[in-house]
Amino acid sequence: MAITVKTNSPSSLLSSIKRAIDNQKITTWRYDSGGDSRHSPEQWDGQGYLKPSVGINELTLAFNSLNPKVSTKIVSAVYQGRFIEMLANHFESDYTSIEVVTP
Repeated sequence: MAITVKTNSPSSLLSSIKRAIDNQKITTWRYDSGGDSRHSPEQWDGQGYLKPSVGINELTLAFNSLNPKVSTKIVSAVYQGRFIEMLANHFESDYTSIEVVTP
């Protein structure tokens, strides 16, 4: 599964997300040294991560859902739902649409 965000500036949106995490405006997400987003509440920490990729030609920012443990629907649903919630709450003017793509 993946979250696809249509935006005029995918790199800028990704930087803004990281900056908001660094500045503690977003406290329920973190990113690791590889840039992958992880949901940080204790119940979900370490259950999976969202790997970002910038699509310059399509003006998209995708976050592929990856689970290091056994992949479950609930983990994917929580990660994707909470990430979309964070985008809608903090960055609603920075994108035109969000789509969840299933394999």
